[in-house]
Amino acid sequence: QRLERWDARNLRPGTLIVTDESENQHLLVWASLSQDGGFGAVYLVVSLQEESQGLDHTFRAGIQSLTRTPGVYEFISEQVIAEQIESGALPNNLQVLKLLSVPGGDARVLEHARVRMDRERQALESMAGHPSFPQLYGSGNVPVSFLRMEYLCGTTLAKLIENPELARYCGYAARQGKLPWQFLFQCFIQLVEAVAHLHTVVQILHRDLKPENILVVPSVKSGEFTVKLIDFGLAKEVDAVGTNAELTRAQGACFSLEFAGPEFLDQEEPEAAYDVFALGRIFCAACEGREALAYLARGKNLREALENFRAHVRDLLPDCTYPDLPELGQALITRLWRSMTAAEPSRRPSLDDVSRRITRINEAYVLANRRK
Repeated sequence: QRLERWDARNLRPGTLIVTDESENQHLLVWASLSQDGGFGAVYLVVSLQEESQGLDHTFRAGIQSLTRTPGVYEFISEQVIAEQIESGALPNNLQVLKLLSVPGGDARVLEHARVRMDRERQALESMAGHPSFPQLYGSGNVPVSFLRMEYLCGTTLAKLIENPELARYCGYAARQGKLPWQFLFQCFIQLVEAVAHLHTVVQILHRDLKPENILVVPSVKSGEFTVKLIDFGLAKEVDAVGTNAELTRAQGACFSLEFAGPEFLDQEEPEAAYDVFALGRIFCAACEGREALAYLARGKNLREALENFRAHVRDLLPDCTYPDLPELGQALITRLWRSMTAAEPSRRPSLDDVSRRITRINEAYVLANRRK
């Protein structure tokens, strides 16, 4: 049954979405994943275009009579989905669906949201085939603007920082309540390489780097994993200037104050150094814990948070006390993240220099462990 009224933020499992793509995709909502920065919702869906291994006869019988008219439909009860999940059945063709939705219907905000989603689509298309970025399968505008992407089974760096024990899924054991250095070293190196690829090959800035937008995907082989950058809604061409800057500040970067640079306050157009600043803050949060940066986003409301941010954004980051590094390594990484977060963008190191310095820190770690 077709739904004439529905909310993109509140689609229940079992709902069917028929898109306007040339292949007329039929997507079954499997679970809700998250809200997307105020601009929509993200769902785990099953593509019913292909043979869906892991689905029982209830699904296959319904697939035979699927409509080709784009829209949102009641298809299978939520209870049936719950039973499938409880039985351990997992479809082989899971995908991620991001749907555009703006509460209140403000025309100006809605237009900005469309621009942001289109920006993400263009960014993902330009990065096709690179291992550090999710693959885009399709996009369209019916029933609403959407992106259909690769499903990545991993954990965000934010969750790993909050609960280091999760590193065991990548084959690493937490050390003294922190993520182990060998895990962080691989993570940092992959992050720098991914951002460098964005800047030099794809020619875009991410502009919203933070632990929530970094996904760690375990490999089948223990001890190996791939770092993926996600959420390119604020991505922008390196040489682009002036487009929607005010809305970007109002709707985007201000929700990531812990990782935003002083350029945000000065209303300057971000350059590559803006992403370098965010990486420096991410390195600090990964080693010292998220609480080391919490003071940057304090405030009862947005105005208070911005005033607090203005007062402290140029503060030096704390000394490294990360227990898994020797004293020399702690000193080196302190200098690194302080240089990466220099108030003046021109004083921040290049990503090539950052990569070399991380490697030197790892050499200090290896040498110290050989002496033990």
